[in-house]
Amino acid sequence: AGRYSVARQDWPLDKPYDKPSRVPRRQARTCLNESSRSAGHVSVKVQRCQKEKEEEEEEEEEEEEEEEEEEEEEEEEEEGEEEEEEEEEEEEEEEEEEEELWNNLPEEEEEEELWNNLPEEEGEEEEEEEEEEEEEDKK
Repeated sequence: AGRYSVARQDWPLDKPYDKPSRVPRRQARTCLNESSRSAGHVSVKVQRCQKEKEEEEEEEEEEEEEEEEEEEEEEEEEEGEEEEEEEEEEEEEEEEEEEELWNNLPEEEEEEELWNNLPEEEGEEEEEEEEEEEEEDKK
């Protein structure tokens, strides 16, 4: 019969049939057999077993932390590279715009015409007329 009074073939399929798991004698003596000892006393073997478990957990935590740090460093490097690429693209665009401006400058003749046809302010016209009159008076 075992743990269950129901025969295995009658056991419902949705519930797994669990046999009592067999624990090797050494392990039972070292880690699992604390109940037979007095509550306050823990054997050296049990202490050793607990220390080993704690050390393993600490090592796993350290490894996880190192992996996280490495991932963060990689992300920072990628972000830095992306920023550099964006800056380079912006510089290239600015250079292209400057080249276009320089290429679209009017030629010297056109430039002279533009300078000559600039609308002059009233004060400037009067000054020029006075200068011309002074030059004529000197002659």
